Order: sequence, then structure tokens, then C-alpha cells
Amino acid sequence: MLLKPIMPSVSSLPSAYLALEEDGGYIHIYGGGYGHGVGMSQFAAGTLAKSGESYKKIFLKRYYTNVKLSTVESVFRK
Repeated sequence: MLLKPIMPSVSSLPSAYLALEEDGGYIHIYGGGYGHGVGMSQFAAGTLAKSGESYKKIFLKRYYTNVKLSTVESVFRK
């Protein structure tokens, strides 16, 4: 079910679309755009996922090595 975005866009990202939706304790993140030429390649990440790599290995070990995953509850408590 598509809900009204709680954050419809981010104007500081000139080549990007970003929407966050809250849905029963979950946050869905949607994005698009042409990118900025730095960071994660969505095409490469998609290819790795299709070949069986886990999201943790793709994102946390390859692209975002100093990132900690948190629950929605812990983020909203701050």
C-alpha cells in the first residue's frame, strides 16, 4: 500500500528524488535520479543481490563500512 510520503523530496540533492513513507512501524525509502558519481552503484548492488549476495555484505562490507543499522524505534527516540 502506497501512503503519503512523510518527506516528499530533498531539495539539497539536485539530481535525486527521495521519499520516506511510514507504514505500521516500518519506514519505506524510495529514491531515484541520475546520481552524483560518488558512492554506491545501484546497478552493481543490484547485480550482486541477484547473484545471491546479502544486503549486509553488499552495503555494510562493500559500500558503507562504518555504518550501524538501527531499528525505527531507536531512530525516532532520539
